[in-house]
Amino acid sequence: VVGRLGGGTSDAANVWKSAAITFASLLALAWPLVRGLRWHELRAAAGLGAPHSAWRLFWMGGASYLCAIPFMALGVLLGQLLDGMVGDRHLQDMSHPVQDMLPGADAATRLALFFVASVAAPVVEETVFRGLLYGHVRQQTWAWPRWLSITMAMLFSASVFAAIHPQGVLAVPALAGVSIGFCITREWSGSVWPGVLAHGVHNGVMLALNLLLNG
Repeated sequence: VVGRLGGGTSDAANVWKSAAITFASLLALAWPLVRGLRWHELRAAAGLGAPHSAWRLFWMGGASYLCAIPFMALGVLLGQLLDGMVGDRHLQDMSHPVQDMLPGADAATRLALFFVASVAAPVVEETVFRGLLYGHVRQQTWAWPRWLSITMAMLFSASVFAAIHPQGVLAVPALAGVSIGFCITREWSGSVWPGVLAHGVHNGVMLALNLLLNG
């Protein structure tokens, strides 16, 4: 939408528009309320309740990232194995469009890109995938053995999360691995906010490294 309607405006303005549209997607939370679900029920089901203290949020955020690291590493390994099996060179481009924009962007655009990557995307993606989608699958499989319900919710939400990203096929296992790590914290803490914090820090560090190496 921004690409179509953003002609004649600066790159920074278009990125801020993208951030606004990203946050606007959370209006979908109104639908369960319209259907009669109470806000406290929706908040519990989607994991939107925050930990009771800032300290608890920070150490849970660190734990969330530590949970994601081994699964991400396994995903990278699976991606390399997939690359070896497929042998198609054009599948190797795993960069995100934000990373491609960053090195040549001006200061205002860089600030907007960091906001989108480190705030907008983590808040919305954790709410949608580890909150609503994961919580919904857990509810629908509640009668199953607990380990099977958790596994199904993790695999389903992680697969959808990885598939919607634009980095290509080889990045899907690594992105799914990150998602599984965040799902573990979601299940353990009952909240998406530790994952939001870990997700935001991860994206910010990746952009900062990209800027340092290519800026």
